[in-house]
Amino acid sequence: MFKKLRNKFLLINMSVISLVMLGAFTIIYIMTYNNIQNENKKKLDAQTEKLVTIQREIKRKEIGSELKNNIEENGPTESKKEITNIIGEGGIVTQKISLGDSVSFSVEVDSNGNVIEGHSFISMPTETFKKATEIALENKKNFSTFTLDGKKWQYVIKPSEIIANQTNDLPPQIINKVTLINFLDVTESHKALFKLLTTLISVGLITLFAIYFISRYFANRAIEPIAEAWKKQNQFVADASHELKTPLAIINANYDVLMANQDETIENQQKWFNHIRVGSDRMTKLINNLLTLTKMEEAIDEVDCKMFDLSKEVYEVMMSMETVLKDKELTLNHAIESNIMIESDLEKIKQLMIILFDNAVKYTNEHGKIEVNLIKVKRHAKFTIKNSGKGISAEDLPKVFDRFYRSDPSRVHKTEGYGLGLSIAQSITNRLGGTISASSIENEYTEFTLLLEL
Repeated sequence: MFKKLRNKFLLINMSVISLVMLGAFTIIYIMTYNNIQNENKKKLDAQTEKLVTIQREIKRKEIGSELKNNIEENGPTESKKEITNIIGEGGIVTQKISLGDSVSFSVEVDSNGNVIEGHSFISMPTETFKKATEIALENKKNFSTFTLDGKKWQYVIKPSEIIANQTNDLPPQIINKVTLINFLDVTESHKALFKLLTTLISVGLITLFAIYFISRYFANRAIEPIAEAWKKQNQFVADASHELKTPLAIINANYDVLMANQDETIENQQKWFNHIRVGSDRMTKLINNLLTLTKMEEAIDEVDCKMFDLSKEVYEVMMSMETVLKDKELTLNHAIESNIMIESDLEKIKQLMIILFDNAVKYTNEHGKIEVNLIKVKRHAKFTIKNSGKGISAEDLPKVFDRFYRSDPSRVHKTEGYGLGLSIAQSITNRLGGTISASSIENEYTEFTLLLEL
């Protein structure tokens, strides 16, 4: 049952944590993806706006073979990013472009989709430029991403105009309208996103793996006291049922005898009535003890605190046991410090002392010895009661305050009581804000130490 409870707890815990982590990692990935996309688009948009500045100077009579030869021999001036073409009759068009480091290449296409001119800062086959342009135009999107030759490309399409500044103070003239397509190699960006995704997945799995074992550990620790309480409760019910069987059996057996001899006088059957009374008293005592335990543990029983002389009360309880001590031929040694005043519940203190004295008398060996001490230690009263006898094993010592526990199973029916006395003593002590502990050496002694705040 508790294993199922633990597994259910783990399932709920891991589900909640997984959803939280999934949500957090998804947000991180989406934000990173959007940032990269926006950054790439900014690069493409900014470059499109400043890409082409055309200056045209008409020199019909002064084409100048020298300038022409210089262009043909030396090509564009790379340092200034200049591309020079000869168009028209004697016309020289110098395009000064600033592609920057981000844009991989750019093309100009006419209204029919034909490439007019291309500008590139990377070395690629002409077919690749054409294929990239075709894909961009076929997508019919002004901004998109595609894969070509194992690389990821991002592009932006915007209309552009070629403006010529004319001579003789004439106004600039639009000589052509083109479509400008800028391409950006975003392969590394996508690799970075993929790496981020794999990292998030790996970190998530490792984290969940670690959280599972941590949660399992704490779940086991959390369930352990519940399981222990459940075990004790079941044991308590079993023990209580067992203990109740004895007085009930006595009552039933003697009742049957009475019913079988109805013609006899009450005087002749007095012993059967006495046996019924003994069984009834035992059952009443057991039930009262169980009720006392319940009240103490559930804090139902109120504590009536008042100032009284603890030394005097301990001495009176001790003297009340004198007859029993003589009958069992036990020796009592005591050292009780006088005038130890305490503010506590007098009746509960008396009940506590009676339980401890009764337990000591019950388990002291024949002609044995009981030692009682009461001293004041700072702001506490320290009471100890020690009896010689069989003692308690180290294995059983932690169980002495458990309900129905008795250290010697062979004496369960020989020794009066139900094993509830020390449980009640511990409950009373806890209710009064004190502490009680036990120590023992087998075949030598058993000692109980009680500390009460003054």
